[in-house]
Amino acid sequence: MQDLSTKLELLKDYEKKHLDLAHKMLMAYKGAIYPVDLLALGVLKRSMALLIGFRGLIKSKNFICAAPLIRLQLDNCLRFYATHLVDDPHKFVLSVLSGIEIRKLKDRNGKKMTDRYLVEHLSQEFPWMKRVYKETSGFIHLSDKHILSIFRNPQDNRKIEILISSTDEDIPLKFYHEAIDAFMAITEIVIWLIEGWIFTKDNPKLTEKSKNC
Repeated sequence: MQDLSTKLELLKDYEKKHLDLAHKMLMAYKGAIYPVDLLALGVLKRSMALLIGFRGLIKSKNFICAAPLIRLQLDNCLRFYATHLVDDPHKFVLSVLSGIEIRKLKDRNGKKMTDRYLVEHLSQEFPWMKRVYKETSGFIHLSDKHILSIFRNPQDNRKIEILISSTDEDIPLKFYHEAIDAFMAITEIVIWLIEGWIFTKDNPKLTEKSKNC
């Protein structure tokens, strides 16, 4: 198993990838700007903020605060992925910019794009996503995960120790590793989705031809 600090350094490398993606997207197709660009830029900005925040929280062993950020990064994936499920992605983005919630918008089959619906679709490509969605959602609202985190593991099994702290020193190191792995995997999907949009934007004739095949 890699050292925790080594993994955090690998996570840091994604910051440059975000900036490179934004530049590449803005330069694509002679610098034209489309509504989907705005959504993608919003996702990249939020993703970088989550990335930096997550790294800092893991460094300070604040697992309770770090875990929900995995769910928020997954949210980036799901909501940008919704552009794949509609006939007119730009019209979809304009609806979102007008204030309509994505869960109230419908895909090309007339299905409302709730988080669960989007998870079902994206899980066809990434089967592990359902489990990560379920586990990390438990950190968003007060749940058993927060209540159980107050208990320490005392040396004397006859005692119950309660810990109220901003750090989670008693959480096994493997859970920190799993959290980083999950965040990295989801960030890779964010990058993959946006790279797909950049290709589509820069090759309109090619993508239009593939639609008609």
